[in-house]
Amino acid sequence: MKAAVQKAVKGGWSTMTLGLRAADEGSAYSWKKFQADGGNDPYVDLVYNRPPGAPQKLDLDPDLSCDTTSPYVNVDASSITFWASAGDVDGNLASVRFELWPTGNYGNMLGSKGTVSVGSQTGSARVHTDPISTSGLVNGTTYSWRARSVDKFGSTSSYTPGGTTPCRFVFDNSRPSAPTVTSTVFPDADALDNGFGSDGEDSTWSTLPFGTGGSFTFKASQTDVVRYEYGFNSASYTGFASRTNGAATSTTTTVSNLKPPLAGPNVLYVRAVDAAGNVSDPRKYFFYVTPRDKADSPGDFAGDGLPDLMVVDGDGNLRMYSTIATASDLTKGTGSLGWSMAGAYQDNPDKDPSGDDRPSYVAATSGYWKNTLIAHLGDVYGGDGLTSSPSRTAGCGCTRVTATAPSTQASDRRS
Repeated sequence: MKAAVQKAVKGGWSTMTLGLRAADEGSAYSWKKFQADGGNDPYVDLVYNRPPGAPQKLDLDPDLSCDTTSPYVNVDASSITFWASAGDVDGNLASVRFELWPTGNYGNMLGSKGTVSVGSQTGSARVHTDPISTSGLVNGTTYSWRARSVDKFGSTSSYTPGGTTPCRFVFDNSRPSAPTVTSTVFPDADALDNGFGSDGEDSTWSTLPFGTGGSFTFKASQTDVVRYEYGFNSASYTGFASRTNGAATSTTTTVSNLKPPLAGPNVLYVRAVDAAGNVSDPRKYFFYVTPRDKADSPGDFAGDGLPDLMVVDGDGNLRMYSTIATASDLTKGTGSLGWSMAGAYQDNPDKDPSGDDRPSYVAATSGYWKNTLIAHLGDVYGGDGLTSSPSRTAGCGCTRVTATAPSTQASDRRS
């Protein structure tokens, strides 16, 4: 009878007629009739159960949701958790069943872990799986997932999302490469990748004076990079620039009006962040900022108006450390020192006086400043506008006065 009633209900019948017959009409014991009096009327006890509602509000932890539009969200977490809300108007909700599979190759990877009981919340519930390890997922692979509700009678809802496209994500646990950095106004001074030194490349200075904003251009090596983060002279990353996910690797992003905080040596740290949150190693872009075109202030070797420090390093070479200016006011120092650069140069003996592409100045002989004491004074040679630094070298019997300003690459004067 149950099958007949189900057929009538599903068919939307307004009436249903039932008959009774004996299994063997030739037997006197098979004769039957309904007794319709005395409170023994025949009846059909009908328990009506509707399928539960399809799940809603699908989410994917950490901090993601159901994505049905390409390019799909990237995931690199060590574990993921599936969430959904479900309801049953008959109060018979039993569980929510989640399914996960590699797109194009169905086979529920969650197994029994994907079935989550609603407990006593049989009318409506918000449930989630236990954290599912991603150790079995393959980097770069797109995965699909969906959910449906199940009641205590085994009836199931339709899947969510409906249609032909389930929720999807791309598993990405690889870090992007460090981005490429270029600038025409703050040209690269470290083509040899050996930092600040006294090579020919260290004669390359910015075309803009200190305090003037200029642009830098970034380029990623992966298409899923969505953001660049950058900062001057330390890995603090105080700025960022957005990039469109899925854009070709030939796409460049230019950031304008950046003002380096130092005259002289500066390093721009830039890193790439992909759609999954993976962060690249930083690209350290070394460059020199030309000082302002005016006389140096007391103690100022770099031409930015802030006092700097000249020291002799362990190899006997003169190094200059610039004072870092505040980001809000370049006329005020932070009290911290920036990167160092060579503190002394000499005329390049190989340069053709008639002109060639060789630098005008080259590094002083290595160890030239060993056993030297330095005094920090003002402008000894009055009128030249350059901060001077007298020094005395043991065994030399002479006093050097080094007028050091990066804009002029001045060499030392002896007396």
